Amino acid sequence: MKVYVCTPDFSPEALNLLKTKHQVTVRQNKDLPSENELCSLIKEYDVLVVTLKMKITQAVYKAAEGGNKIIATLSLGTDHIAKEFFEDSRMTVVRGERANAVSTAEHTMALIFALSKLLIPSRKAMAADERKIFHPVELSGKTLGVIGAGKIGSIVMKMGQSFGMNILCNTAHPENHKNLDVKFVSLEELLSESDIVSIHTPLTESTRNLLNDKNLTLMKTSAFLVNASRMGVTDKKALIDVVKNQKIAGLGLDIDYTERDIVDELKTYDNVIMTPHIACMTTEALKKMDEEVTGFLLKVIG
Repeated sequence: MKVYVCTPDFSPEALNLLKTKHQVTVRQNKDLPSENELCSLIKEYDVLVVTLKMKITQAVYKAAEGGNKIIATLSLGTDHIAKEFFEDSRMTVVRGERANAVSTAEHTMALIFALSKLLIPSRKAMAADERKIFHPVELSGKTLGVIGAGKIGSIVMKMGQSFGMNILCNTAHPENHKNLDVKFVSLEELLSESDIVSIHTPLTESTRNLLNDKNLTLMKTSAFLVNASRMGVTDKKALIDVVKNQKIAGLGLDIDYTERDIVDELKTYDNVIMTPHIACMTTEALKKMDEEVTGFLLKVIG
């Protein structure tokens, strides 16, 4: 099969695996391929290996229509791929399952620590020689509420337990996660009882704006909210409002640079930490993702 890898930063080990049986072309240009270019590529190649930042739109689907095509995405999430690829039996989507789970869970905990230990305001005070008194909080004994019990959420819960935290979890199918030693609760109970809320659910039609102006106000004013999932899971206006009106103690977001509306609104707040979608981007996670997705792809194409 003809395979086009849409990123030059692809693991040599994964590339060698693909090349043993298939004709592989690797993109040399570091710029993301445009929609028009992706339309041309999907006509020429049987398989496109893409990244999370590449939008595989309905136009790309239409360009592929009539053929048997495979999209292999180097990510756990698939919300960047048009739904038509999942609805057409001639199309196959291959994705990662756990390669960047540890990386994202670690980043989540880093945001939780930075917020609870007041690292940003205390660092700024030290730099400015402002003799302020700070009162960070301990994590031990606090309640961590995790929304989503998948690969990442499960690791975050275990990490929280290792710090002596009590764990609440809200998930669509708690019966599938009986191995987790946590208490499963409604979303409303989780938001109202948790000292820290961490979001780990994929962005789907049912989870879009899952946290909104109706339920975010249930959170304690002393609580922190962390989202290393997708921005679309939370209503941005409601999120901005709870921060500006001091209805929560702090916010941690791992989001894309393009989310300028919320970045510009909250960038001056010392109790808000925003990172540029790097939770899943450790060098180790990227290499593991390339190799994991390649392994899954080879099971499909032989």
